[in-house]
Amino acid sequence: MYKRQFLFPVKAKSGLTVTRGFPLNPIPGERTDHPHQIGHWFNYGNVNGLDFWNNSDAIPKKDMHLYGKIVQTKILELNNKKGYLLSTSQWQSNLGEHILTEKTKFIFSELGSTRIIDRITELEAVKDVSFKDNKEGLFAIRVIRQMELPSKKAGKFIDSNGLVTDVKVLDNTGVNGDYLSSEGLKGGDVWGTRARWVKLYSKVNDQNISITIMDSPKNIGHPSYWHARDYGLFSANNLGQSAFSQGREVLNFSLKSGEKIKFKHRMLINSGDELSTEHIENFYNELKKVGLLRWRFNRVWNKNGGFFDGSYLKQDIEDLRKVHLYTHFSRPLSELIRDVNKYSLNLMARNLMLTVIKEKNAVQPTEDMVNFYIQTWLKEKGLLHKGLFIDNGAGLSRKIQISTNQLLLILQNIYNDPFMPEMIASFPIASIDGTLKNKMKKTKFSRNGHFKTGSLKNVVGIAGFFLSDTKEMKSFIFIMNHEEAKNAQPFIEDLIDLTFIN
Repeated sequence: MYKRQFLFPVKAKSGLTVTRGFPLNPIPGERTDHPHQIGHWFNYGNVNGLDFWNNSDAIPKKDMHLYGKIVQTKILELNNKKGYLLSTSQWQSNLGEHILTEKTKFIFSELGSTRIIDRITELEAVKDVSFKDNKEGLFAIRVIRQMELPSKKAGKFIDSNGLVTDVKVLDNTGVNGDYLSSEGLKGGDVWGTRARWVKLYSKVNDQNISITIMDSPKNIGHPSYWHARDYGLFSANNLGQSAFSQGREVLNFSLKSGEKIKFKHRMLINSGDELSTEHIENFYNELKKVGLLRWRFNRVWNKNGGFFDGSYLKQDIEDLRKVHLYTHFSRPLSELIRDVNKYSLNLMARNLMLTVIKEKNAVQPTEDMVNFYIQTWLKEKGLLHKGLFIDNGAGLSRKIQISTNQLLLILQNIYNDPFMPEMIASFPIASIDGTLKNKMKKTKFSRNGHFKTGSLKNVVGIAGFFLSDTKEMKSFIFIMNHEEAKNAQPFIEDLIDLTFIN
C-alpha cells in the first residue's frame, strides 16, 4: 500500500524513463534504498508532528502512529487534449484524522525536445496546522541510476523519527549526473543552498538528458533550499531552512483552520541538445509571468516618459470565462501568410510565430522562445545550418544571423513540400503586387519571379523563386551587409537577369 499519490513513470520526450524503477518496477543494478521515494511526489516531513515524507510499508507497525498518509479523493478534471489533470486529496494521520485538503493541478506541455510539467498545489487546513522546519520536502523526484552523481561513499540517513536508511556504494559505470543551480553552483555544492532553479543533467545511452526544477517567486521561502542528493533524490524544499543553513534560519509555518497556501513549481525534462542556462531562464521568466508582465509594463512606460509608482490590481475573471460572448473564426493560415509576405507586415509575422508556438506546445509563448523553437523545428527536419539565430517571427532585428546556405535549405524544403503552391503564392510577384509592385518592371523575369525582400539600415536581402527562360524553376538568394546596401537594387536585378537566361 502506498501512502501518497505520485507520478510514475516520468518520461522524456525521447521515451526514456527518468524515474527510478524501485519499488514498483525494479531495474537490475539500481539502488533499493528509501522505498517511499517513488517517481515524482509532493509532501513534507513534519505536519502537526507527523512525517508524511518517509511513510511506507517499510515502517514498523509499532511506529506507524508517527507518520501520515495522503489519500487521493477525486479526479475533478482530466483533459488529455489540453494536457491537464485536476485532483483532490486528504492529508491524514495513519488513524484517518483529516488534517489538510490538497487540490493539485498538473499542466503537461512540450516545447521542442522539452517536456514541461507545471504543478500548482493548494493546501487548505481542516484544523490548525503547523509545518515544523524539516529538511525533507517538498517538490521531489527520484531519478534513474545513470543520472545520479558518481559516489564512492556509503551513507546512513536518519529521518525525524530516528529511522535509519543505509545507502550502499554501487558500481559507478555509466553514472555521470551533475547538478547546476541558478546561482552557478555545481555537484554536491548545490545541496543546502538557495536557488531559483536547479538542473540535474547526464548522458544516458548517448542521450543528453536533464531535469530542471523551478521554484516560483510566489512560493513561501523563495528562493527555495535544495535537497539535492548524489544518490538521485532531487527536491525543492520551500518550508525547510534550519538543516540547510546550519541553524542560521528557521521557518516554522502554520495555517489556521480554513486558511490556504499555494505552491507552484515547474519541471523541465529535456532530451536532445543540452538545455542551456539561457533557455532555462526563458522558461523561468514564463513561470513568473505576472512579475514579468509588470516589469515589461514599467520598462515600456518609462521608455515613453512615464513614471509609475502605484500598485497593481489582479482581477479574477474566472466567472466571465464561463459566459460565451463571441466566436471568431480566423481566415485560413495560407491567406494570413499571404498578407504577411506580400506586404511585409512585421507585427503580424511576429504574432503568427508566437501563435504557432502556443498552438503546438500549449505554453504561454514569449519571443525569448522563438530561436529555440525554430532551431528545434529545423533540426528535426534536417534543415539546420550552423550560425542561425532568430529572435522574432518577422526577422526585424539586429541580432539575427542567417546564411545563404540556411536560406537555400529552407527554399528547397518549401519547393518539395505539399504546401509549396500556397507558400510561393504568398511571395510578392516581380512588378505585379506587394512590395515589388513598382519594382523590377524592366527585367526579363518580370511577372515570373516570386521574391520576399527584407531590409534594415545597411542591410538588404532577397530570396525566392523564378521561372527561367528555359521554363525551369530556380531559387535565388542575395544578402548584402554594407553601408551602401540601399543602392544595391540595380545590381540585384542585373544579377537575377543574368541567372534568368542561364
